[in-house]
Amino acid sequence: MLPNNDVSSDRMTLRDLVIVGGGPAGAVCARMAAQNGLDVVLLEKESYPRKKPCGGALSQRTVNLLDLDLSSALENEITTAIIHSPSGQDIIRTANQIVGYTSSREKLDAFLIEKAMDAGAEVIENTRVVAVEHLRHAVRALAKGDSHKGRLLVGADGVNSIVAKRVGLREWNADEIAACIVADVSMNSDEVTNFMMRGDDDTLPLEIFLGVIGGGYGWVFPKANGISLGIGHRLDYEADLYGSWNVFINKLERERGISLDVSSKKGARIPMTSLDTRVTARRTMLIGDAAGIASSITGEGVYYSIQSGLIAAEVAEEVVRMKRPHHIAAYDHRLKKSIREELKAARFISRYLFKSEKNAELVCGLLEDDDRLAELAFEMVTGNRPATEIKNDLIKRMVRSHLLSMIKLAI
Repeated sequence: MLPNNDVSSDRMTLRDLVIVGGGPAGAVCARMAAQNGLDVVLLEKESYPRKKPCGGALSQRTVNLLDLDLSSALENEITTAIIHSPSGQDIIRTANQIVGYTSSREKLDAFLIEKAMDAGAEVIENTRVVAVEHLRHAVRALAKGDSHKGRLLVGADGVNSIVAKRVGLREWNADEIAACIVADVSMNSDEVTNFMMRGDDDTLPLEIFLGVIGGGYGWVFPKANGISLGIGHRLDYEADLYGSWNVFINKLERERGISLDVSSKKGARIPMTSLDTRVTARRTMLIGDAAGIASSITGEGVYYSIQSGLIAAEVAEEVVRMKRPHHIAAYDHRLKKSIREELKAARFISRYLFKSEKNAELVCGLLEDDDRLAELAFEMVTGNRPATEIKNDLIKRMVRSHLLSMIKLAI
């Protein structure tokens, strides 16, 4: 539970900005908006620290977005990734520098909320918003027994966003949603070391398993006190998620000689759009998972969540300062300009990678034989280069050196 942040008894005070949802997107937006001088209140349905189904991998690019020392929320440093082919071939790639981290989302989310409060944002926990009402000169978020009125509203309440539904912005198509199962398995540091495969420099890697489910992949990530493992796929691919999960867990237990306690497993949905539709309505902006912005290759969304939160805060300050609510359309424009092409590039790559087990095996064979392709795959897995750049380099390399394989992947 967070400390009391001087919550006012007058809930109908007109705030500059009401934010619904306190994940990374909402917390970062609240912090920046408060730093910019706005009167901000953030409403979170749970209390901190709170559980969040998530692999917990953060790219160095994500860390660099924030002017904060995140070390208290970071766990393992990542320099290595291993991609396992459907037939069991291992493609190992190691960088000469840190490319990312694994993190505890409980710690990360609570840390970012604390920083938002330090900046002056009011945070109200255990407040579930159930409806949104547009007034003539304001917007109101209605919670059970309470309501909060603001000049602007930001929906940061995830893939099942109440804000998005109530303002008529979001309905997911099957090809815009991935379903996954995630479990955190407690282990001591020696058990983690013994369970994980080793990188070329004897470091603990991110492990990606292709071919374990149609339209997706499985993963194992090292944490400070255990491992995060999961499996996920896009819903427009027919697959037995729970059956594939059981097969995946049995495979890991058999090959690594350990019984895994996966009783913590949870299901989750990940939205992956190309931002072809609006993410703004009257006095309302959607950020993070509520806006549907995550990589179609990895499902990673924290980078885009933080970026969208920063952009929304910037636009909110401009709207309030200029007293021009219609300026909210600038958020739509800026968000799409900054990440739309990247999301489309990720979708393009994933279409061929996850098309079939045959494609996944062919891709892994190319990675084994071509160091440049392996390097690009490593950058893709670790999320440290825009997907647009990776896509362009992949196409150039395939046309130059693997044209026949490129044709096979497309068939």
